Amino acid sequence: MHTAISNAYTGVRAYQGGLDQVADNVANVNTPGYKSSEASFSDLIYREFRERRLPVDPDPALREPQGGNGSRVSSVIPSFEQGDMQQTGRPLDLAVEGEGLFRVVRPDGTEAYTRQGSFFKDAEGNLVTAAGDILETDFTLEEISAEDVSISEEGEVHAVDEDGEREHLGDLEVYRFTNPDGLEAEGDNLYVETGVSGEPMGGVPGEEGNGVLRQNMLEGSNVELYQEMSDMIKMQRALSSSTRAVSTANELWVLALQAKR
Repeated sequence: MHTAISNAYTGVRAYQGGLDQVADNVANVNTPGYKSSEASFSDLIYREFRERRLPVDPDPALREPQGGNGSRVSSVIPSFEQGDMQQTGRPLDLAVEGEGLFRVVRPDGTEAYTRQGSFFKDAEGNLVTAAGDILETDFTLEEISAEDVSISEEGEVHAVDEDGEREHLGDLEVYRFTNPDGLEAEGDNLYVETGVSGEPMGGVPGEEGNGVLRQNMLEGSNVELYQEMSDMIKMQRALSSSTRAVSTANELWVLALQAKR
């Protein structure tokens, strides 16, 4: 009976985690650049019945019977499918159409990656996110108005100078990973590389499989509400079943204790 309750409890915890992830996706349906994630489940280690001191067939020719120990959330896998493009009209709003992420430098000096391309100009002319993370570039916009900046699909950045001449300021790169699903999410639409994701590969937008840049646009969330609602129902039913299994095992335990009196 202890095993039944324990196994069912692991199901409660696992499906609660899955339901939490679905709720997180729904909560970010309007977050620009947000990538939905899916909880992946796995079974726990198996044990032989003999280890549990349960009666088994003593015939050594037979395979030792085993029993499971429940389930767990093994990983949360992000989906980097393309979100819808949204026109904003802001010259410092950028969207990646295709594969690739922007690389930013956080205040502590560490690097992170994002698909959220809403940037602003700080006092030093750097392009920064709303959280103050600096977009990695080889130029600044010091004394240059954002309205005078144009960014091509290939990441070439130009501005109109005081004489009305078009000046090339620099170039933007996008970064890809061998296994983007292995990136670790850290909030604020930021991801960091891991041993599973592989090392970042920087490149020119539009070349070698990299996505192109779209100025005056942002990428919307790739959350599909109909899919999330379907997953929510499945998680809720599974959670309810695991909870019922705990209750049923407890009732049988009570009956067993009463029978011993």
